[in-house]
Amino acid sequence: MPRDNRAWLGRATRWLVTEAGVRQIIDVGSGLPTSSNIHDFAQRVAPETKVVYVDNDPIVLAHGRAILAANEHTTVVTADVRDVDSIFSDSRLREYVDFDQPFAVFLASVLHHLPKGEDQRVAAEIRDRLTPGSYLAITNFHDPGGDPRTAAIEEIFTRSPMGSGWFRPYPQHRMYLGDLELVPPGLCPINEWRPDEDTPTDASSHHLYVGGIGYRPTT
Repeated sequence: MPRDNRAWLGRATRWLVTEAGVRQIIDVGSGLPTSSNIHDFAQRVAPETKVVYVDNDPIVLAHGRAILAANEHTTVVTADVRDVDSIFSDSRLREYVDFDQPFAVFLASVLHHLPKGEDQRVAAEIRDRLTPGSYLAITNFHDPGGDPRTAAIEEIFTRSPMGSGWFRPYPQHRMYLGDLELVPPGLCPINEWRPDEDTPTDASSHHLYVGGIGYRPTT
């Protein structure tokens, strides 16, 4: 599942930069930036693309800034996904992102760690921040119904030190994108979202992860 999610991040980022022309990306709940991360995918296509990683772990901030010290278009800020105001008001983030221009927000593998109700609140508050021409990209654990693995994996996640990781049915995922227009092929299993030659076709977790991108129209 993590490998499939990482591959989706690459395809989604390349589409946003190449096809949609996005040059500003905020990755919320990013974890520690590593190789083959969003800034790598984006800046291989358009080196001027600004990328801001957001995480609530101060270790991510310290190590991320050290890793990205030589990259003038990328930075890391500390903020909690549950406090959307703190993200969008962060002074360092605002140095990199011009909210008068279109931008993209990634919530990849984030909302399934938030309790029921809080997940929808956070998604709605971020949607409300999107200016015309901007995008929201999400991926999350999916409960397709009838697959006993979802309950078993969820039990492992919620009882582990991670303490969270809920599988939710499709309608709840669709609500995350609200009134945004869905970028084709819509919200679907991530390996069905604009697959390329490297996309797995036989992943055992195929229906357990869904993703998609929503768009705020300019008119």
